[in-house]
Amino acid sequence: MRTMTTASGPQPDSGPGYGATMWLFGPEQGLPEGSYAAQGSRGQYVMVIPSRHLVVIRRGEDPGSARFDIARFAADVAGALT
Repeated sequence: MRTMTTASGPQPDSGPGYGATMWLFGPEQGLPEGSYAAQGSRGQYVMVIPSRHLVVIRRGEDPGSARFDIARFAADVAGALT
């Protein structure tokens, strides 16, 4: 798990970073440091927020170029649970 959630290779200037098979999220996306996600090709997500003992799963399909904002959704769910 540590290897999968450690930044690996060149990272994008904005948005989530990339580990070994996981997308990395943190305060820049409104989530706690150490958050990470597996993302499917058409809108399936598994977002893990370890510091909150929270897993948010979204099973859906984004048509065309539309993209579901999993970071915002997960941040809203985490905020609702406080």
